[in-house]
Amino acid sequence: MKRRQGSRMQRTKVEIVWTAVPVVILIAMAVPAARTLVEIEDTTKTELTIKVTGFQWGWNYEYLDKGVTFFSRLDRKSDAARELGSGVDPNTVDHYLLNVDNPLVVPVGTKVRLLVTGADVIHSWWVPAFGVKKDGIPGFVNEAWFNIDADKTGLYRGQCAELCGRDHGFMPIVVDARSKEGFEAWLKEKAAQQKEAAAPAAPTPTASAPAATTPIASTPTPGATPSGSVVAATAATPTRSPGAQSSTTPTVRAASAATPAASADRTVALVAHVNAR
Repeated sequence: MKRRQGSRMQRTKVEIVWTAVPVVILIAMAVPAARTLVEIEDTTKTELTIKVTGFQWGWNYEYLDKGVTFFSRLDRKSDAARELGSGVDPNTVDHYLLNVDNPLVVPVGTKVRLLVTGADVIHSWWVPAFGVKKDGIPGFVNEAWFNIDADKTGLYRGQCAELCGRDHGFMPIVVDARSKEGFEAWLKEKAAQQKEAAAPAAPTPTASAPAATTPIASTPTPGATPSGSVVAATAATPTRSPGAQSSTTPTVRAASAATPAASADRTVALVAHVNAR
């Protein structure tokens, strides 16, 4: 009986130990893990906010409240080398399919907040060195943040991690981490360039053409010659469209038909008739 009781006591102690020890281990792991998860989702106290929009097939970066926005696509050398029959050896292109024309520029030692969304289909902004992978879904905004150590300036590369169409494999991400002073200088220069490009062009002064003068028809005086009447009537005729009818047109035509030569013939004929009487 004593042996049985002793064995039971030993088994009970062993069961308590192998149950309590894992519980303690899980609690010890859960506390820092939970703290880390909370910190990952904590986007407060950020110093810079950037809106990231994925589209087929590239990225758009907008520095909120800074007046800077630009597109980032696969660089031209990689784009040319990837074409079938281009004759370009991909091994001769630096960072083939991993380089862009306009990298995302951020300062080191700064908590940067990202607002990730999509313009057409679902994309995913992924930079392994930052531990950031956020889906860009049209109509939704996901948040993420990162903070690069102050002594780790340089280039960081990533890729779209969501199958988004034909050129999904040609959507690289490049982050250019600079010192705070270098970033501020770049930001001011970029903002000035975009502000100048967006400013409306000044109107070019042009010489105005002199206004056309309309001849004023003179009122014929008594005793004026028929030719004078013709000139006055013609000048006073308003301009009309070709198909428009005018009651004054026959009069003008009749007056125009009375040329000075015809008037002189009538006068000679009238004088000859009087003499014959």
